[in-house]
Amino acid sequence: MERERLTASSRHRGDTLDAGILLALYLGMRGGELCALRWRDIDLETGVVRINKSVRRVRFPDENSGTKTRVILGKPEFKSAIREVPLPMFLIEFFTEQSCFHLPTDYILSGHSDKVIEPRGAEYHLLKRMDEVGLEGVSFRTLRDTFESGCMAAGFSLQVINALLGRKIPSRDSAALPFPSLEQKRESIEKLAKDWTFRD
Repeated sequence: MERERLTASSRHRGDTLDAGILLALYLGMRGGELCALRWRDIDLETGVVRINKSVRRVRFPDENSGTKTRVILGKPEFKSAIREVPLPMFLIEFFTEQSCFHLPTDYILSGHSDKVIEPRGAEYHLLKRMDEVGLEGVSFRTLRDTFESGCMAAGFSLQVINALLGRKIPSRDSAALPFPSLEQKRESIEKLAKDWTFRD
């Protein structure tokens, strides 16, 4: 994937989908987390994104309507997915510029306070955007994987990578892997952004 081209395109266009693309690529957020994220969850004063909800489709048989699944907005499936992830400096600038066009209650991806986009819909819009910029096979999962690969290439510890990605860690391992501080995560995120040189 041509990361530099995607970054430059998203920064230049700056719509709601581009905001999600940048958060997935530089913070490793899941598609469901992006769908649930509101502007108020991005603290521009401290430069931190607070991830505490997720949108997902679950099996929900309903004999009356015939519906087999339902979209729900709620807490993530496991505790470690609730986390704070620092923004790199260039994204603080990007979101500061974009925030004046949105209410704090607006969802990042939908741009509305009363409308949630489900992950499947978000992936459809992402696929169309990737066609426009000439990139194939890119999903929110691909962007998250790219972030993880960048973290590994930069030599981040397993503790930091797991904390940034909000991975479920077996209880037997949690005691052996000390949880990184916010400052450790901030230094790691900023290092990755600097390692990933991009052009405006």
